[in-house]
Amino acid sequence: MSNSQKMIGILGFVVVLGTGIENALAACPTFPTGFTCECNPAETEWVCAKWGAPAPPAKGSDFTVTYVSGVPDVTLSTADLGWELYSEVISSGAPADMGTLTLSDDGADDYEVWIVNGAGAGAANVGTINLTDVGFTGYSSIEGGSIGGNLTGGLTLVQDSGGNGGEITFTIDGDVSGAISVPVVKALWIFGTLSADIDVTSAIDNGTLLLDGAVASGVHITVADMVNGVIWNNPASEFNADITFGNGVPSGSGVAIHSENTSHVTYDFNNAGLGGIFQCKMDTDADFVNGGALTGTLKVGRASCFDYVGSMTFASVSATGNRHSDDEGAHR
Repeated sequence: MSNSQKMIGILGFVVVLGTGIENALAACPTFPTGFTCECNPAETEWVCAKWGAPAPPAKGSDFTVTYVSGVPDVTLSTADLGWELYSEVISSGAPADMGTLTLSDDGADDYEVWIVNGAGAGAANVGTINLTDVGFTGYSSIEGGSIGGNLTGGLTLVQDSGGNGGEITFTIDGDVSGAISVPVVKALWIFGTLSADIDVTSAIDNGTLLLDGAVASGVHITVADMVNGVIWNNPASEFNADITFGNGVPSGSGVAIHSENTSHVTYDFNNAGLGGIFQCKMDTDADFVNGGALTGTLKVGRASCFDYVGSMTFASVSATGNRHSDDEGAHR
């Protein structure tokens, strides 16, 4: 082999070796302004976070991101009222999955979180959102954003001892198979199938719980109170949730079920009244139990082809109360 051939071989090796070194030392792309990001090992996806302070949050102290089997687990550990974060496919900008979003904080400070990427979803599928911790006495709220996929592991928010925070304004485009527990609903919109319980521990407060997809049998929805609140179910294949109202359905609030019951359900008023509006638009197989005074409107069925099977128990029906079908009648 000539010296020139040896040199060509050596240079070729150096080029290949150099490329490997460059790839091995490559870093995440430049962070968006105000954000701190953490790439996955393949450097194809990242989680980016910012907050309300002038300086970006610090990885490892203010928040951490740990990739488990390629999916990020995100932990917030410094309280702020302006946390904004997202999981993204770097090359396309599409939402990426997120395993968990949790807190590591046993203090009394507060967290307000947006899961959002510009005007788009802050993640695709998400496992668990658990914004509380052992010893934590502050509050946690989700103030906006959405996920484009499913929620599989549940969602938990908390209020502080003074009843502050714990609010949710959030959209889930996919299915929900993990239980949701939040103190205050401002806007919780679920567009996929709901197959897990929802517990609103304080109130639907001037807000809406929208269930746009099917609601599976065995689901239990508990609503402690409604303050100008609405539960709205758009027409889907089924609505089979039991609902317990801690304070009935007060005046100014309403429930509209636009899907049929394909299994028997119970709407429990907890000995409180129905002063607002409760409408069941399709075939209804439901018992209305433990009702107090019916001073509002209860409508079951929209037309003669929609049937009602079940019973209604209210302590009283006032002269202004309405317990009837819609104009075209229904079998009851």
